[in-house]
Amino acid sequence: TTIPTTSSIRGLVSPNSPLPALVAPAVAACSPYSSGAGLSGSYTYNAATGNLSVSGNNTVTLANGTYCFGSITLAGNAKLLVNGPVIIRLTGQFNASGNSVANPTNNAANLQISSSFAGSNGVAISGNSTANLTVYAPAAQVVLSGNSQIDGLVLGKSVTMSGNAAIHQDTSTSSVWAGFFL
Repeated sequence: TTIPTTSSIRGLVSPNSPLPALVAPAVAACSPYSSGAGLSGSYTYNAATGNLSVSGNNTVTLANGTYCFGSITLAGNAKLLVNGPVIIRLTGQFNASGNSVANPTNNAANLQISSSFAGSNGVAISGNSTANLTVYAPAAQVVLSGNSQIDGLVLGKSVTMSGNAAIHQDTSTSSVWAGFFL
């Protein structure tokens, strides 16, 4: 892991501590895609492809439960709202841009994303977006840019941050994944 000189880490840091490689188990691709039951609000969803899209000042609310989606796109001032525990299994990408917000409950354990996507920009959060969630994407690149922030835990094949992006993880309330990134 390389930490740019403009970054900061608060907490216990042990540089040059030889540890065995972290081997994260793969995420099985989910199937079939969710039917759309449990979704409410103003959004676009295609059950055949599993693609969920929310844009502008619109909000989609997900009822408590587990969902299988192809990809999720939040743009503009879009919001992804959960009120309790929601698990999302993705086969594609998660993209939040513009002033979008995922899970305004401020509890990262309420929104868990497990992605089987392999490749660049598997989880991309940009442009003043905030996401309270846990991300498990062992084969995908996680990208945060432009004042975006994840409040929660992140495990990805790689994590790329730029432009005042941040990851904040409060260990006193989190109990999901102990790893940071691979």
